[in-house]
Amino acid sequence: MTHVNSTFLSRRTVLLAGIAGVATRAAMFARQQQPVLVTLTQWLNAPPADRRTALHGCLDRIKALEPSIHAWVQVLPGQATAGGRLAGIPYGVKDIVETKGLATEYGSPIYKGRIGSTDAAIVREMKKHGALLLGKTHTTAFAYLTPAATRNPRNLEHTPGGSSSGSAAAVAANWCP
Repeated sequence: MTHVNSTFLSRRTVLLAGIAGVATRAAMFARQQQPVLVTLTQWLNAPPADRRTALHGCLDRIKALEPSIHAWVQVLPGQATAGGRLAGIPYGVKDIVETKGLATEYGSPIYKGRIGSTDAAIVREMKKHGALLLGKTHTTAFAYLTPAATRNPRNLEHTPGGSSSGSAAAVAANWCP
């Protein structure tokens, strides 16, 4: 019977750990160089260049973490269409809000794949002020009872709960203010 020492590390494991450590340190350095905007106040006070850079960070975090959190029905960032106080500030819209050209499924499997035909008044208003729609966040079915698959970014064993679960997770994960 062969005994395997659980503390034995192969050369490959050591090399991969070293590469991962370098990548982690490089990412930490890059984050230190990039503006980190969390609150709406920080976004509002940031110059346009910092807003653009911070937006890329939001999209990178979505790409990395969304597969385990499931906050979004669809991520399809548009372009800021106007200047204004909210120019370039990202936001997500709950799946029960009508959005032209984006999934509007009401959190229900019977509307799976449905694409909105018009923008709700709140979406039109946000666009008018330059805010950048990232996409649609999960909700309970018809914003009522049946929970979405969304996980709490702080503890994946839990749900953020409620009809705003996807929106809550998006804010908690610092994907949008």
